[in-house]
Amino acid sequence: MLNRRNRKLIDKVGNRKLYHEEIQQPDGAWVTIYEGEVYMDVQGVMMKTPDDPAWNSQAEARAWLMQG
Repeated sequence: MLNRRNRKLIDKVGNRKLYHEEIQQPDGAWVTIYEGEVYMDVQGVMMKTPDDPAWNSQAEARAWLMQG
């Protein structure tokens, strides 16, 4: 499992959330990624879906967020 740091919620639209964080590569370098989370209503309770989309580009991540 990769080391992660500085996870921060940067936006939310409908049932989607977009996070910014850094992951440590095997060579020790820290790389910024954008990770999405999707939630759905299951009998009145918001549950996280197994979807785990991630991008290196903030523009691509925001495009995904706006689709929700």
